[in-house]
Amino acid sequence: MLAATVLTIAILCIAVWPALVTRYGSPRLFDMAAQGNIAGLLKALETAESVDVTDREGKTALMYAAMCRRDDAVDVLIKRGADIHRTADGGGTALHMAAAMDAAKVCRKLIESGAHVDWTDDHGVSALHYASGKGHITVARVLLQEGACSNLKDSSHRTPLDVASKTAMQVLLLRHGGKSGKDVRMVDVLAGLPANSPARGRVPVAWHVSMEHPRMAAAIERAQESLAVFLSRREEGDAAVKWAVNERGITEYVWSSVTREGDSDELITQLVTPPVNVKVSAGPVAVPLSRVVDWSIRLAAGPTVGAFTHRVWMEVVRDEFGFLPPDADAELAMYIDP
Repeated sequence: MLAATVLTIAILCIAVWPALVTRYGSPRLFDMAAQGNIAGLLKALETAESVDVTDREGKTALMYAAMCRRDDAVDVLIKRGADIHRTADGGGTALHMAAAMDAAKVCRKLIESGAHVDWTDDHGVSALHYASGKGHITVARVLLQEGACSNLKDSSHRTPLDVASKTAMQVLLLRHGGKSGKDVRMVDVLAGLPANSPARGRVPVAWHVSMEHPRMAAAIERAQESLAVFLSRREEGDAAVKWAVNERGITEYVWSSVTREGDSDELITQLVTPPVNVKVSAGPVAVPLSRVVDWSIRLAAGPTVGAFTHRVWMEVVRDEFGFLPPDADAELAMYIDP
């Protein structure tokens, strides 16, 4: 009786084991891949049903090696025919897992071996989303160099820029054409201002420079001291002023084109950059000279003069990040509100 039972169990094990391995994987294979133990990995591959056998979550040995940044193990598994396109539960690939774990070398190896750099998981998340969200600059740089799209949207309509956790990551993505997938702006990480802060200005958040910045304050002072020059030359070209709009304790700075002089202490203007949190008439607005914080004249022939705060803004951004946004000085200050 006992012998018959043992024999039955043995037969069942022989019959069921391949299915169990396929469903639950080969623990030793996964362990060797995760540890980067090449000798152990090769030995485990000899007894594994397949190089792509999966664990309970659908992860393969290649994914374990990628997650643990074992580029040598990744190389061995790829040469043994591992499927670099295979997805685990949730739709993530080995590239997703490598990006999430800051494995830049593994990411490059996978892409060079044919991995789809813009593959998205079941939530629309790409490898670049993972790298951006976790602040893995080197991985993000590799992905972008390999052609990753900087503006893919996940199921929540977020781009890599929207989930970027570091200022340096925002700058990298912006340099590669990254844009927000949302209507609302991100938190201004430089000035520590919320997305709806009126002080954040009109430029992309990573390039914001507070009007209270010492160099900006000095620029405002120079602009105010030279208002007489502006008034005497304003008809030489397109003239505009940046002025402070105050409402309910909120101060916001906007640019308006100057149409004519009003009374001795004001200018009649037309709004150019509408404010965010305060109301300004869309029609002609009388702006007191006391509220002017900057001025600009785009000469009919020649450069733009004035634009003190914008020039300082470009200097500060260049000093902070070592580069300027595309076309930052194309229209110097007329329609830009830093």
